[in-house]
Amino acid sequence: MARFRLLLVLSLVAGSLSVLATNAAATPNPKVYLGLDTVPHSVGQYSLLLTGFEQVPRFTFLGVELERGTERVSQGHEWGFDLHRGDFTASDDLASAQLSTGELAPAPGERPDYGSIDMGFEGSSPLHSVSVPCPRSGEATFSQRSGTLDGSLDFNTNSALGVVDAQTLQATVTRFAIPAGCGRGVLDTLFQLQFGFSPQECGEGLVVAGAGPLPDGRNTFLFGDKFRFHGRDVALISVDVSDYDNPPAFIDHFVTVFGPPGMIAASRSLDFAHVRARPGKPFLSGFLGFHRTKTLDEHTRKGCDSLLAQGRWKGHMVARFDIGGHAVMRLFGGLIGRTTQTGTESPFSASAPSTARRFMHSALGVLARMAPAWRALAASL
Repeated sequence: MARFRLLLVLSLVAGSLSVLATNAAATPNPKVYLGLDTVPHSVGQYSLLLTGFEQVPRFTFLGVELERGTERVSQGHEWGFDLHRGDFTASDDLASAQLSTGELAPAPGERPDYGSIDMGFEGSSPLHSVSVPCPRSGEATFSQRSGTLDGSLDFNTNSALGVVDAQTLQATVTRFAIPAGCGRGVLDTLFQLQFGFSPQECGEGLVVAGAGPLPDGRNTFLFGDKFRFHGRDVALISVDVSDYDNPPAFIDHFVTVFGPPGMIAASRSLDFAHVRARPGKPFLSGFLGFHRTKTLDEHTRKGCDSLLAQGRWKGHMVARFDIGGHAVMRLFGGLIGRTTQTGTESPFSASAPSTARRFMHSALGVLARMAPAWRALAASL
């Protein structure tokens, strides 16, 4: 589920990145975004993953994730850090890269000390690049290269999960280059091409989201999506709980459930909806019902109708984590949205999230400010 979770995060941030690309008209140089993504590495019952993101040269984000479970139900914990400029660099051809965090602590010698990572990347695959023409002139480009990340990873979770060490990880380094004035929508296309999907405009589906504080002061975020994948209806539910009080790390605990379409349902009018988490046992259980409280927001573009409804979620849903305790969701604000294709069906509509769905994800993303990648991007604006 880690790869699907990455796709979800990219969907959430796509709208924000598109805004950045649009605003790039004010500067002569292209906006460049570097990425680092490792293959899951077994450490006991958990899998270790690293995620790096840099908007050159403004900020660098690093996520260290430990995840366990099955393809259908999993829980994970991510420690996110805002690094210094230059802590993550890559050569122009992505043949080499360097990640050097220094001491991950509030200040030298202070606690909590999360250790350090000093690893170098050496590419072993050919450079893969795809380009999309900009509306006026120039091209936006996505490039990636796979290889090996070698060096020293000494990470202290400062929790019951203990210390994690690694010397070698399989990884992929990516770059997005967006020329000035390239405009909206280009990154949407590049994101789909990155994952091997053909660009498309609409795919029918139902999206639900909500966010609110827990009694202990932490924030929780619910996201769900029901869509067609390889010719069958499926549903995805993700619950995130964010813990801010651990500088310099912000910690995310999450449960992801990939299961039957009945987990998510809504009335045709979007007045009511529900999320049933029973397939998420033992990590997620319970029920939440949605009631619309505001006027529907309707949009039509390129043969795709979108409806957004704002309202309240109410019920009892419990997310159970190995660390960080349990999260009990009872009452909080949220949105639901539905996309309906009004034109001829695309031959790819059942195999990938569509552009219209990505715009809906971006609208729902205002509720996901506790997600590490979203926070990092918001800080860069």
